[in-house]
Amino acid sequence: MTVFLVLIVFYFIVSLLFLVTSINTWIAGSTITHSLIQSVATVLAFFCGTSALYRYYSGQSKSSMLLFAGVGFIATTLIDAYHTVVTASFFKAAYPLIPHSVAEWSWLSTRSFLALLFLMSLPGLFKQSPADGVSVKASKISPKVIYISVAILTILNFLFFVTVRSPYPIYPDHLIARPLEIVAGVIFLFALIGYLVKGDWKTERIAFWMVLFLITSVCEQFFYIGLSKHSMDAEYIGAHVMKIISYGMVYIAVSE
Repeated sequence: MTVFLVLIVFYFIVSLLFLVTSINTWIAGSTITHSLIQSVATVLAFFCGTSALYRYYSGQSKSSMLLFAGVGFIATTLIDAYHTVVTASFFKAAYPLIPHSVAEWSWLSTRSFLALLFLMSLPGLFKQSPADGVSVKASKISPKVIYISVAILTILNFLFFVTVRSPYPIYPDHLIARPLEIVAGVIFLFALIGYLVKGDWKTERIAFWMVLFLITSVCEQFFYIGLSKHSMDAEYIGAHVMKIISYGMVYIAVSE
């Protein structure tokens, strides 16, 4: 638990430095920085998904958490790839009539998807524990249910965020400049509480690193992207860097 608290304090202090120093006024001069960071995140999401599925189907572990991560991060790869493309300079040059808000909505698409994914994983996580004489094997959630659930969530995510054309709400004069990001952060927070209550992080390596991922994701939403007042500002880029860090934690969790 001490590690978790230290990590939260570290993220908060760095975020505070962003607010009180001159870096708060920094804005990236082009989309190249964002495109490079986002490309790394997309590739890393793919490695997370494939590594988790390999470990699950090779028989190394039959954890529902592992299968959720595998299927979920393959879907995340597609959503992240979409965000990478629509925010790239070549795409904007080719399709100048595409609203600027598409970039902001596509970011929120990834965050909302992952937040809901980990919230959905909680019933299967708790279902793995033996109770009232029921074996762990018998109480596991069906892989078919996981595939169908993630597929439905992915389709609904694309249908909503690809078709939405309303302006993305940003309030530069407010402390919480992007309130919708806080909504995603709250969902991540509920998932984090569930994983902490389950307590597997005390004994299982994969659960420990998943908790670190959720802590990083919560802090990313509350301390960074939620405070971002402009596209490509320090908080915006910082949130993308934190996304890479969080994906790295998932990769450590699902790989040997």
